Amino acid sequence: MSTVSIPATPISPREDAVCLHKAFKGFGCDSATVVSILAHRDAMQRNLIQQEYRALYSEDLLHRLSKELTGKLEDAVLLWMQDPATRDAVIVRQALEGETFDLRAVSEVICSRTPSQIQIFKQIFHSKFGSYLEHDLKQRVDGYGNHFQKLLLAYVSIQRYEGLEVDRVAAENDAKALYKAGEKKLGTDEDTFIRIFSERSRAHLAAVDAAYNSMYGHSLDKAVKKETSGLFEFALLTILRCAKNPAKYFAKELRKAMKGLGTDDRTLIRVIVTRTELDMQYIKAEYEKKFKGVLFNPGFGCDTTTVVNILAHRDAMQRGLIQQEYRALYSEDLLHRLSKELSGKLENAVLLWMQDPAARDAIVVRQALQPDTLDLRAATEVICSRTPSQIQIFKQIYHSRFGCYLEHDLERHASGDHKKLLLAYVRIQRYEGFEVDRMAAENDAKALYKAGEKRLGTDENTFIRIFSERSRAHLAAVDAAYTSMYGHSLEKVFGPNTCNTQLVDSLVFWKAIKKETSGLFGYALLTILRCAENPAKYFAKVLRKAMKGLGTDDTTLIRVIVTRTELDMQYIKAEYEKKYKKPLVDAVHSETSGHYRSFLLALLGPKH
Repeated sequence: MSTVSIPATPISPREDAVCLHKAFKGFGCDSATVVSILAHRDAMQRNLIQQEYRALYSEDLLHRLSKELTGKLEDAVLLWMQDPATRDAVIVRQALEGETFDLRAVSEVICSRTPSQIQIFKQIFHSKFGSYLEHDLKQRVDGYGNHFQKLLLAYVSIQRYEGLEVDRVAAENDAKALYKAGEKKLGTDEDTFIRIFSERSRAHLAAVDAAYNSMYGHSLDKAVKKETSGLFEFALLTILRCAKNPAKYFAKELRKAMKGLGTDDRTLIRVIVTRTELDMQYIKAEYEKKFKGVLFNPGFGCDTTTVVNILAHRDAMQRGLIQQEYRALYSEDLLHRLSKELSGKLENAVLLWMQDPAARDAIVVRQALQPDTLDLRAATEVICSRTPSQIQIFKQIYHSRFGCYLEHDLERHASGDHKKLLLAYVRIQRYEGFEVDRMAAENDAKALYKAGEKRLGTDENTFIRIFSERSRAHLAAVDAAYTSMYGHSLEKVFGPNTCNTQLVDSLVFWKAIKKETSGLFGYALLTILRCAENPAKYFAKVLRKAMKGLGTDDTTLIRVIVTRTELDMQYIKAEYEKKYKKPLVDAVHSETSGHYRSFLLALLGPKH
């Protein structure tokens, strides 16, 4: 029985298509409208909506949904938009792929479907993916148990009877055969289990289970668990339990998906989406009967719009207080709950935003220094754009949160002159005032000239000493003096567009340093200098690079917007528009979508 709540008054598919198109327009996708329409349309209606959308806008609706939605919601909606047989084909194909390899999902879908359902989705599997299901099962299941593979291949190949009539004598004979093949003997005759489980109808297998229980004092389930293991056991149990009570089987699968630490969202999505138009009403009843709890409630699903509207408009102190109150009221950590309710880029942005500024820096640098997500440019950006006092605070948080000193992690993951510069920069307490000794600035400009452009090779230690020890105001004065004395800015000594290659050449001379390391050293020097002169202009350029060209560097986009919103975003927006003749808000809007877009735009505030 379907649980899809379809409007009593029929709604035109064209009208739905128009409403969906409107939901995609403006600042962020109106996901609530998308859900309210698509979750209340049956398979035929959803198909008609797709046809109307293409006719009206010359665009594939599924492609547009994949651009507008993100994370788990995207996965669920895109699966829901398929007809039931196509869904099964898509799930099995994805579960047989390398990145999403999941033989339990393959078993669940195949072993819980009727013969007619299997035949239809086999045809779609071949027409959609250009490969026979049997071929993929032979290729991908090989090595995961010969008996498991045999069972799946037999189950998708044999046409079983789908009626309710049962030959009781035949059922008793099968029960005896299974007993002899399993519990009665030493070892197990798996072929007998495969033959009976793949050839008999559901009604017959249910009768075999009843006969087995009557003759041997316990269910066939128990015998299967005792005599088999692993994926073979899982497949046999799925066949048997779906023969007896498929609703009860899926109620248990949903319970497992939501029990314990974390939620198995793939299983949750797969079961809810595939069973909603079949037997969800019975699954809900079985769930409540078995687990004394309601499977769904009116508040099912996260109201992401409300989450964004609240959190994007609270400052650091308010967010801290909200977390305290949430824990006091519900005995649950708000960040943990947010990580369960949100997904994808929005989750990353919101969780980073919920930290205070120093904790954010510690988290960003720690993640950037992990082997799996190593990003030395991100670590360099954060370290070299912060003031000495900001660095000291986030160093303390880094140690208290991760049980490791920042310097230790830099020693491990950075190298060469880049490492020397970063270590010096996080250790030395520089002056943060605006007073400058002009004579000292001129002397530093001369020292840098002698250490670089004037000589063959480069004295990197002089660059490291001056850039790590001098205040921002002093470095800006050094750059001005350098320009006055030598006709170009200090940036050109190590900037990416300079014709002077001495710095790079000298770094290559250091055998222990790779070519990229010289780039990181130059990047660190540029970051320090540009943030000394105009940090807002520097971050405007970083944001531009993140959104320029094919694809968007969302990691950088999130990092910069979230970490600068409470510091100098108003100035960054002004510098961006001045430099690129386009409001930053418009640029972010064109490069993002959905609630992720709404959240970033809320942090950015109005255009001007």
